[in-house]
Amino acid sequence: EAVGFDDVLGGLYMELDLGNARTGQFFTPYPVSKMMAMIVVGDADQVRASGVLDAAEPACGAGGMVIALADALQQMGVNYALHLHVTCTDVDLRCVHMTYLQASLLHIPAIVQHGNSLSSEVWSRWYTPAHILGGWAHRLQQHRERKWSAH
Repeated sequence: EAVGFDDVLGGLYMELDLGNARTGQFFTPYPVSKMMAMIVVGDADQVRASGVLDAAEPACGAGGMVIALADALQQMGVNYALHLHVTCTDVDLRCVHMTYLQASLLHIPAIVQHGNSLSSEVWSRWYTPAHILGGWAHRLQQHRERKWSAH
């Protein structure tokens, strides 16, 4: 039997009460993230037709929503390593590390940024192995050019 997806580090982080209450840090429980991802993803045929689900996660925490997106796509029979790319950002470097680790282990193509989504500041970028091995820098450029030329 295949092992299911889960936000292991996010759950552990909250269970150990490591969240920063002063900054309002709260990690969405994985079942809630999964439900939201199923709603956002929509139709498998639409994802395949567009070629790429180019998502942004502005406050990624441990990467729970990113994992849930991959989970939802896989459940629909879509290979997320070929059709999903996520740009994740968080102000907390520990969160950046957790997201990078979990996305890397699950072979999710992603750029994980230590930065502030509100001010658009980025202090460092981390590219997952799936991003590099999948040629996503070029693929994203092509996808975004096609998207803008269609408008």
